[in-house]
Amino acid sequence: MTAITGEFPPADRETVMAFLRGKGIGTAVHYPLPVHRQPLYAGDPPGVRCPVSDDVSAQVLSLPVHPGVTEDDCAYIAETINGGGVVTWMSA
Repeated sequence: MTAITGEFPPADRETVMAFLRGKGIGTAVHYPLPVHRQPLYAGDPPGVRCPVSDDVSAQVLSLPVHPGVTEDDCAYIAETINGGGVVTWMSA
């Protein structure tokens, strides 16, 4: 299974994460800072602007992805997302 991410407006990401947490589905934000803002790359090159990276890093969340996730888990996660209105947040 590969990484699954969803993009939500920043204010809605927390709402989606809380909703999924309430259903027993863990989520995470793996990269709260885009790469160009990481300390290793700070100021290289000077004045660089990456507005798309800034926007995406404020919106992306990760769903459970590990060897212990079963097919039933995947089905539950998909049903919860599809039935809980998350899909409408994604397409807004």
